[in-house]
Amino acid sequence: MEFIPDKCPICAATEIRKIDSVLGRDGREYQAVQCRICTLIFVSPFPILTREDCEEIYNREYYGSNWGDAGHGYFDAEKSAQMREESERQRLAIEHVTGITRGTLLDVGCGDGRYLESFAGAGWQAFGIEVSQEAVSHARPIQGVTIFHGAIESTDLGVERFDVVRLKHCIEHLSRPRETLESVFRLLKPGGFLVLDTDNAESLRSRTERFIRRMAGPAAQAVVRILMKKDLRTRFGRLSPPVHLLYFSHRSLTYALEAVGFSVRWIFSVHHGHPVWFPLVHPFRCHPVEAVFRLLDHIGTAVDCGEALVCFAQKKSSPPGPLSKCGEGKSVL
Repeated sequence: MEFIPDKCPICAATEIRKIDSVLGRDGREYQAVQCRICTLIFVSPFPILTREDCEEIYNREYYGSNWGDAGHGYFDAEKSAQMREESERQRLAIEHVTGITRGTLLDVGCGDGRYLESFAGAGWQAFGIEVSQEAVSHARPIQGVTIFHGAIESTDLGVERFDVVRLKHCIEHLSRPRETLESVFRLLKPGGFLVLDTDNAESLRSRTERFIRRMAGPAAQAVVRILMKKDLRTRFGRLSPPVHLLYFSHRSLTYALEAVGFSVRWIFSVHHGHPVWFPLVHPFRCHPVEAVFRLLDHIGTAVDCGEALVCFAQKKSSPPGPLSKCGEGKSVL
């Protein structure tokens, strides 16, 4: 694993400010830092993950626990059923917003391909790509679905092949985010859409959690570890290296997409438990303190400060123009 210190993985700027320290799950010491140019929050030193690193991180333990939802791991039967229902609702939403039906879709970071089943069943040509062999090995044959094992940057999938590319809670994991977005841009047909969701660095809940983290001393952090089984030392908001490496806001996400030629059409925030974009198996079957934070998240959504961002970005038919000065996206829905 190679590390790059103090350099933004989106705009390559070295003008950054340090925010807080983070103990990585790999035992390394990291810093949560923010780029002064594009405002992205990321970890430093920034890890460049090899294929072997990804296989080690996204292993059986990761899918059994880190994807847990109130005790439901990624391969849990109830969780799987809920995610397939979620896929159907998202397909309908994507078709409604983009106006594209029965097109070609690529799901980047597709896991075992369960999100592709709904699209294939509705007549789409559905493809997925996934770096984790553990996830791909669980994929069951689905008519109309093809899954590739590898990284999108190093896999030959053609040019201008897809109507829609989906990055579902994927970009925050990437060690080469700029290269991935450039690959997505090349793969999309002119006028095609990237549909992306990720954690929101400016959500009301995350801001509150980060404030508590900074104010809480070692004793308070120990109490949180005992009561809630959460180690505040190992996360800054949703940053949790070497798993979550990037933390976007409306502004930094818009900057990243416009930098490679996309036009951001819609960007809005949603809360944990949103029935279409961020459903949970049992939204309030959790520790009482966690339930309070999820309620806070609901409140934040009312002022577009929900826990996750959902973005629809379109590939321009003409070459990319200059970046907007503010990099702000429009909020809709």
